[in-house]
Amino acid sequence: MMRAVHYRSLGTVEFLVNEQLGQFYFLEINPRIQVEHTITETVTGVDLVQAQLFIAQGYSLAQLGLATCPEARGHSIQLRLCAEDPQANFSLSVGKITEFSVPTGNGVRVDTHIDMSGLSPVVIGAQFDNLLAKIIVTSLFSWQATVLKARRVLADTRISGVKTNLNLLRGILAHEDFLNGTVDTQWLETNLAQVQLGESISRSVQTTTQTPRSSSSSLPQSNLLFRPGDAWSITLEPLNSHQDSQRQQQHLQLTRVLQSDFPSSLSAEVQHTMPSSSMAYRMKLESTNTAASAMVSSHRRGDPHNPRHIVLPLSGKLVEVLVSAGDTVQENQVVAFVKQMKMELEVRSPRAGRAQWVFEMEEEEEDVAEGVLLVELEEEVRGKL
Repeated sequence: MMRAVHYRSLGTVEFLVNEQLGQFYFLEINPRIQVEHTITETVTGVDLVQAQLFIAQGYSLAQLGLATCPEARGHSIQLRLCAEDPQANFSLSVGKITEFSVPTGNGVRVDTHIDMSGLSPVVIGAQFDNLLAKIIVTSLFSWQATVLKARRVLADTRISGVKTNLNLLRGILAHEDFLNGTVDTQWLETNLAQVQLGESISRSVQTTTQTPRSSSSSLPQSNLLFRPGDAWSITLEPLNSHQDSQRQQQHLQLTRVLQSDFPSSLSAEVQHTMPSSSMAYRMKLESTNTAASAMVSSHRRGDPHNPRHIVLPLSGKLVEVLVSAGDTVQENQVVAFVKQMKMELEVRSPRAGRAQWVFEMEEEEEDVAEGVLLVELEEEVRGKL
C-alpha cells in the first residue's frame, strides 16, 4: 500500500515587468526561496525564511498574518560580492580572505559566511559557489537615495586575498543610467567595458554627500608605505627543537624602489645582510590569489607572452595533466583538465612542440592558481639554409 505525502512550503515566481507598457512576462517558478529573497524581506518586513519553516510545519498564511499581500515600502538593492575576476571573463578566484570589511548601519544588511572580525580566515576553493556576501541596501525615500547610499557602502568596502567583482559593482552604481533607472536586461552587456574598471566611485560619492573624503585617502597606498632606506630586521628561528640550524638574525634594506603597487606588486633593489655576508639583490614581489597549498615550491609561474609556456588561464582544482615530459604536443591538444565549482574545463596547447617540463601533481586534485605553468615546450630548432 502506497501513501502520498504532501509537503507545503514557499516558492518563488519570477517575472520581467515592462513598467511603461504595464506588461509582465513569466520566467520560471522554483519550489524554494531564491537568493533574491532579501529584497522582498527588506521592503515588506516579512521574514520569508521563518515563514517558510512555519508553513512546512502546517501553519497557514492567515495564522502568520499574511492573508493579504504585504505592502512594499521604499526601495532596495542587493549587491552580490563574488570571488571572480571580471577582467578575465569572470573566472573564479581562489585564495584566503585576509581582509573583509563592509560598513553597516541603518538600511544596510550583510549576509555572509565570512567572519568579518578576521579571527577565522576563510579559504575560497574551487568546489563551491563563489558568492562571498550579499549586501542589501534599503532606503524609504527614493530609488536615487538607495543608489547613493549603496555607492557609499561600496566605496568603504574592503576585501583582500582574492580578486572580486567589487570594482565592477562600483562602476555599475556610478553610472548615471543606473541612478536614473534607465537600464534593461541588455544594459550591462552593452556597457560592460565602460563600467568594468569601477570608474572612481570615490569622486562620485564626494559630489553627492556633504562630508568629503580626506585627500590623503585618494593617494595610492604604496606611496605611503615604501621609501629607499626603509629597513627590517628578520629573525628566523626553527620551530622544531630537534633541527640543527640555529636562530638567524638578518637585515633587509630597500636601497631603491623601482615600482610600487603594493600590495599587488613591488619591485625594488635591496641589501640583504647576514652575520657572515651581505649581498645586493633585485627583488620582485607579486601577490597571488590562491590558497597556500597552491604555492608549494614545485609550482612555477608561467609567462603568457612566452610561446613555449602553456599557462593555466584560471584558478581552480587541477584534475589531470594529460602529457609527460618528452611527449609530442599538437596545436590545440588538450593538455589538462581544471575544475571550477561544478564544471570541468579543458586547457589546450596554443601551438605544437615537444614537452620539456610538465607540472607534477602531488595530490589527486590540487588547488592551483591562475598563471601557474603547466607545460614548457622545447625551443624550436630552425634548420640552416
